Amino acid sequence: MSHTKANLRAVEDSAPKFDMPAEMQARFARTAIEGETLGLSLFKLEPGFRIPFGHKHATQEEVYVVVKGSALVKVHAFASLLDEVHVSAVALLRQRRALVNVSKTYASLAASRAASPVLDDLAERRVSHPTDTHPTLTDRLTALGESLHSVSGFALDVSPQPSAAVLLNDPEALELEVSDAYKRWLLDHPETLARVSDSALPVVIHNTDVEVISDVLCRFCRRPLPTCWAPCRR
Repeated sequence: MSHTKANLRAVEDSAPKFDMPAEMQARFARTAIEGETLGLSLFKLEPGFRIPFGHKHATQEEVYVVVKGSALVKVHAFASLLDEVHVSAVALLRQRRALVNVSKTYASLAASRAASPVLDDLAERRVSHPTDTHPTLTDRLTALGESLHSVSGFALDVSPQPSAAVLLNDPEALELEVSDAYKRWLLDHPETLARVSDSALPVVIHNTDVEVISDVLCRFCRRPLPTCWAPCRR
């Protein structure tokens, strides 16, 4: 069986290329080790530095090995809330209204759900994967000498201090820009709007800024939205 050996520290630091902060290095080695589906990366962070962004995968599980120093990785117990926010955003658009700041809506919803029952169904959850099986969250935490109970306080801390948002220049302006782009994307996809009923508002909207929007023409049939909810074609 053939194999490829590579020095991860010799792999190009891609952080500058992707405009990542100067306090971190990111060396992505999949190409260097000739991996087809496996990803392998080496990150180096300055002391006290907190990565100002995150990501997730639909199915892939990640393993982090701390070579030196210490790190904190949070158990994401609120991923399912994104679906609720999305459905609510669509339902509002059908009423000619829109969420002004989708990020704040999500944060507010997470804060209202930040209680131990959120973690109840995580203990025995397995990450699905087409070619592999993975241990439950309980098994993985046990291997680390932890339990769901011991990390629950950290997992449910939805308002860390200081917040990573302080690393961004005017984060609220960025949130508003992204929220507007999200609204425009939904309006450009009437087939998405058609899948949600007018009464579907799972998210509590009070205390959330909502704006009234004027008629927007469907890019496919040029009829006013939200009159045109049926899937359109060019």
